[in-house]
Amino acid sequence: MMEKEFFEESADRVAPELLGSLIVRKTGQETVKGKIVEIEAYLGKEDPGSHAFNGKTDRNKLMFDTYGKIYVYLCYGLHHMFNVTAGIESTGAVLVRAVEPVEGLEKIKENRNVQDFYSLTDGPGKLTEAFEIDRSFNGENVSEGDLRIEKGETVEEVKKSGRIGISRGKERELRFYIPGNRFVSS
Repeated sequence: MMEKEFFEESADRVAPELLGSLIVRKTGQETVKGKIVEIEAYLGKEDPGSHAFNGKTDRNKLMFDTYGKIYVYLCYGLHHMFNVTAGIESTGAVLVRAVEPVEGLEKIKENRNVQDFYSLTDGPGKLTEAFEIDRSFNGENVSEGDLRIEKGETVEEVKKSGRIGISRGKERELRFYIPGNRFVSS
């Protein structure tokens, strides 16, 4: 289990350290797991790409609460996005962009209704659909419960780039990924 204190650091420090960790989701009698292969950091009030940039709202209030909380929001009214709040003195969060399935493959395929292995979880909306993650998890502690992050393998090489899918702050190199992994979003 990943302790809540792991998320005390700022999002830009937490994000690359989460690569190789596992998202674990218990769904009834089944468990699905995925290795985090791509993640983005959002630095809160000083980051124009962050939901916290313009202040506290009903949508982003968890970012102003505490670190180590699951923050799920609906993007474009279609896709849930799975984030974890980070930083003691910040209002940051890390967005999990992609995972490599490691357990529960049949359940993941069923949830996504996709057979192409590399298209199952290679984007933030795809992974939340595959893992049945929605706003019902909003505010839960990421260290316990039916949706959590557990320590995984140490990643030797990490690449970084600008963030994807945002209009402001996308040039900041706060997207971290495992180079060569086929589940990294394109």
